[in-house]
Amino acid sequence: MPPLKNLRHESFCQNFIMHRGNATRAYFDAYGDMKQSSARANASRLLTLANIQSRISELLDEKSLAEKAVESLIQQMDAKKKVIHRGKVVAVVRDNRASLKALQICLKLEGIL
Repeated sequence: MPPLKNLRHESFCQNFIMHRGNATRAYFDAYGDMKQSSARANASRLLTLANIQSRISELLDEKSLAEKAVESLIQQMDAKKKVIHRGKVVAVVRDNRASLKALQICLKLEGIL
């Protein structure tokens, strides 16, 4: 499913994921300042829409796949601090900062970042 045509609805869905299911916060971010009670009611209304539910489900699936890819890349770092991407050593690191940089490179290679 492509992003929603209504940009505020798409923003709401993205923010819903980012704020870990806090619909009120997601609504504030997508629609701007208003009373909290209004944001809560409007967010609740949006969550009943089929296209919103489908998009959130899709985004959660994408997030799950990205998390699995990150976990796989982390597991591929062996005791010698080698970072292996698709069977090839792409970096040898000596400290945690370098490990994070190598992981970032792998995530870019996978298209996650």
